[in-house]
Amino acid sequence: MARSSIEAEYKALVNAAAEVKWLHGFLYELGTPVPSKDQLADIFTKPLSSSRFALLRTNLNGLPVQLSLRGHVKDQSLSQVIF
Repeated sequence: MARSSIEAEYKALVNAAAEVKWLHGFLYELGTPVPSKDQLADIFTKPLSSSRFALLRTNLNGLPVQLSLRGHVKDQSLSQVIF
């Protein structure tokens, strides 16, 4: 039994890590490859080239968004300032 919530979280993390390690070993014994290049989470956790980012975004069914830093935005609040 855990004495604190931190200890309980640590024990849960250790158990989860052991399960993942076991599953990885099991898949390895079956001859099932587990390539890290196919991890969709990379789009959120690693710097990627634009082509790799686009590929992973497509695999996540994400839509491309056109961003532009150029344009004409008039700030209404500045035009109302009286000096």
